[in-house]
Amino acid sequence: MIRALALGGVLATLVSGSAGWQRAAYGSGIVIVGGYVAGGIGNTARADLYLPAKNRWRRLPDYPRAIDHAAAVGAGRRAYFAGGFDKRGSQVKSVYVLESGRWRRLPDLPAVRAACGAAIIGTKLYVVGGFDAEKLARQMVVFDLRTRRWSTAPGPTPRDHLGVTAVGGRIYAAGGEKGEPGKELALVESWAPGETRWTKLPPISQRRGGVALAAARGAVVAAGGTNITRPYATVQRLAPGASSWTFLPSLRTARHSLGLVPFGRRVYAVGGGQYALSVSAANEYLTLP
Repeated sequence: MIRALALGGVLATLVSGSAGWQRAAYGSGIVIVGGYVAGGIGNTARADLYLPAKNRWRRLPDYPRAIDHAAAVGAGRRAYFAGGFDKRGSQVKSVYVLESGRWRRLPDLPAVRAACGAAIIGTKLYVVGGFDAEKLARQMVVFDLRTRRWSTAPGPTPRDHLGVTAVGGRIYAAGGEKGEPGKELALVESWAPGETRWTKLPPISQRRGGVALAAARGAVVAAGGTNITRPYATVQRLAPGASSWTFLPSLRTARHSLGLVPFGRRVYAVGGGQYALSVSAANEYLTLP
């Protein structure tokens, strides 16, 4: 059963639209960064932290720049944010980490990225898919957290607004768009370090852009998403080695570009958009078996 939680109005200041805001696990909370400004034009640098144990939000220091469509991933007490669009709508190379309540800049991406995803395996951060300037990225860019150097690795089928996560030493990429709304995909692929190509896996149930992906209890969970006409409430789970996705209870609020973050047996579905740039303030969780 999906249960609803109070947002306290925090996300009412943001429009998730097409993955406009970013979320990542951070210590014992979930960080929400950037996004479009509700009822206005442009994006924001606002950052907020949701604490599941207390069902409470608190304000964080603003992100160093107004941003939308960045890649985000959390690891322990750090949350990483890479690329995105700035307030002028230009793609950026900047990368920041949130640590001990402060933002710290890391070496820039080797190429601009936006509407992409991120995952961490071991000591490497992978930025997956999205836009590379005027084209779709064909390679991942990889940041070594120890040496602070960038390299490249094979990317999945080129697409933007995809869901990305890592579990069991593999990166998973699901759904997304082939460059524009109306060209959504149900495609799911996975890759492990050292492999020369991505492996095709069972597809998700609908062609969806803005689908959220999370690793929870040893499996991959996919939630929400949209095609050109409607948002979805679908939630599915893919166990390692399974030949198909299984359906879980649907979201109470159909939406795309939501955050999907696991904490213990729960997976939290935070915010998102419904139609065009409409705002969803929904914050719900599912307790997994």
